[in-house]
Amino acid sequence: MTTVADILHYIETIAPPYMAESWDKVGLLCGRKTREVKKILVALDPFATVIEEAIALNADLIVTHHPLIFGEELKAGTIRSWGVSNYTAEQLK
Repeated sequence: MTTVADILHYIETIAPPYMAESWDKVGLLCGRKTREVKKILVALDPFATVIEEAIALNADLIVTHHPLIFGEELKAGTIRSWGVSNYTAEQLK
């Protein structure tokens, strides 16, 4: 069984976290490392359309180059501006 942790470990062999800039948001930003992964959707940005596609494809993991939130703090309204608030926790886990 391949898990999110296994995928993260592999990605970190290609792009080690120590090479990230101080402002980079790297690693798992939401979800569980123990979750089994059978299907991955890869995208540049985690826009609402990407999330919709992942749900339609029944993807277990979304891997993006850019993070969901790009900033120092998660502020109220930021997620809504990306369209993510339209999705339930069940759809996003």
